[in-house]
Amino acid sequence: MKLKLIAAAAALAAAGSAGAAVTLPSTGNSDMVANFFSTASNSTISFDLGISMLDFTNAVGGSATGIKLVWDLDAGTFQDLSAAATGLVSQAINYGNLFNEFLAEGSLDSLKFDVKAGDRNPTFNPAAGTNNLLTTSAAPSVTSQNAALFNALNVLGTSFGFMNGDATGSTHGAATAGANKYNDGDIAAQYAFLTRDGENLKNLPFQTTGSVSNPLNMFLLANSSSAAAGAAVVTALSGLWTFDALTNQLIYATAPVPEPEAFAMLLAGLGLMGAIARRRRSQA
Repeated sequence: MKLKLIAAAAALAAAGSAGAAVTLPSTGNSDMVANFFSTASNSTISFDLGISMLDFTNAVGGSATGIKLVWDLDAGTFQDLSAAATGLVSQAINYGNLFNEFLAEGSLDSLKFDVKAGDRNPTFNPAAGTNNLLTTSAAPSVTSQNAALFNALNVLGTSFGFMNGDATGSTHGAATAGANKYNDGDIAAQYAFLTRDGENLKNLPFQTTGSVSNPLNMFLLANSSSAAAGAAVVTALSGLWTFDALTNQLIYATAPVPEPEAFAMLLAGLGLMGAIARRRRSQA
């Protein structure tokens, strides 16, 4: 319920769906972006997932089960394989061959990744509206002060802005969600993920990244007030982000929907345990 309320507050000031370029947090309801960082080659690649933060949180928030969303980084496709369709539709995707080029520069065991989006409405003034950050973390729970959240959203906007302005190693186009690859040769690399985001999106007291061999949790952070020292409101989403290194697929999934047979077995088991307990009582 708390997640729904936060998303509804954001909706009052947020823009609509994602556009061709990565929508910035400063303009409201940014696109979701996945980042992969190679610690071996000091290179980064970022993928516009083609879905806005607000659409995502509305579709997967709460205690939903049976959700499975798949982005194929090779084929440049999005699939909703959920038990019941979420209604999420990605804009056109063009990742080209950039992910394979990125993998050739490093090794899978050196890769870390995260997924982030933001919403800072209606201006950069923290007192003027709701500030939201959707982010992954390997940690089971996270905390943050409002000030750290405000500053992190500023950094996130700068990083997304660099993606929009990067003409090298980029597949962004008209009405297309694309990919951007950067390495030490990029002149403006200080604005890229590898130096501007780093391990913890600057300012945040926790790491947003994790190894591609392990799943990442996802959290929605919102400012509790304009007081910098106040604790931000944190809502944990029920799904996990994973990366399939065999298929190069990025996956967000919640627990599967229990099958009817599983419910029947559970009820039968409970009935049997109850019968045993009653028999023991009668024999006592």
